[in-house]
Amino acid sequence: MSLVCSREPNPQHDTLVPYLLNEMENENGLCMDFFAEAVSRLDDDEAIAPLFTRAMVDISDRLSTMNMNDDYKPCVNVSWVVASEGLPLSVSLAHFGFDRLS
Repeated sequence: MSLVCSREPNPQHDTLVPYLLNEMENENGLCMDFFAEAVSRLDDDEAIAPLFTRAMVDISDRLSTMNMNDDYKPCVNVSWVVASEGLPLSVSLAHFGFDRLS
């Protein structure tokens, strides 16, 4: 049976970056419940860790080009949230970095 509704991946659209960079109180941001749910499903859904990892790498790349006059705080804030609340997501990110260097 053929897939009726399919499309090519779009890196500009298929990303969590804009949602992660919005503050949690913003209606376009991600709340802590979202992080908790993502972490709880890591073992069941192999797509979650790479999705967060790619987003964090993209945010890190963006941050690496900024200076003190740029709006860097959203990038730093989301990094703290992922590091403090989503430890398994941080581990996934660390593995990505290690694999990237190998």
